Amino acid sequence: MALPALAVSGRESFAEFHLGFQGFLFLGTSLCHVPVWIYIILFHSGRLVASFNKRRVVETAEKELTPVEEWKLVEEHLRHLAEKPLNARRREALADSYLRLGALDSAISEYRKAADSLDSGPEQARLMYRAIYICVERRMSVKNALPLLRRLVRLYPRSYYAAYARRILNRYEAYESAGLLNSGNAGWWDGESEPQA
Repeated sequence: MALPALAVSGRESFAEFHLGFQGFLFLGTSLCHVPVWIYIILFHSGRLVASFNKRRVVETAEKELTPVEEWKLVEEHLRHLAEKPLNARRREALADSYLRLGALDSAISEYRKAADSLDSGPEQARLMYRAIYICVERRMSVKNALPLLRRLVRLYPRSYYAAYARRILNRYEAYESAGLLNSGNAGWWDGESEPQA
């Protein structure tokens, strides 16, 4: 591609056409440059492999599994995590299995561990949100989610997940400042009853 670009650059007629064609050929040459492909292979191969593995795990999860099959899947995830404990995708799949089995506390714990195994970014925010959502909406325990809610707001203040966390925190603080979290009403934040007026 570089040779035709050099040949075209020597032509005088139709200069605009030749400049555009020359630019296209040099762009193609730079994309075919070996260091570019080495960079792409080194830094994006992990994402490609992870996307294929995730697709396989999602296909397995989409099938309707019996509880026995689901527990076997949990054992497989645990076996893989014993070898690579910082594998966030595998830990998320384990949390999903726990969630389908109804083990909410284990699912929350695994989502938190998966979030902790990532440095930062939208994936970490999403995993923290999933742990919070299960704790607040499914387990009905805002008190246990408070540290995670505050952490999500602190780390990702402009995200959608932080907006959800702020809404829950504001509601909790409003009830607390109104004195509705006294001993008679405190159980509502752990799913026992509705607050009394």
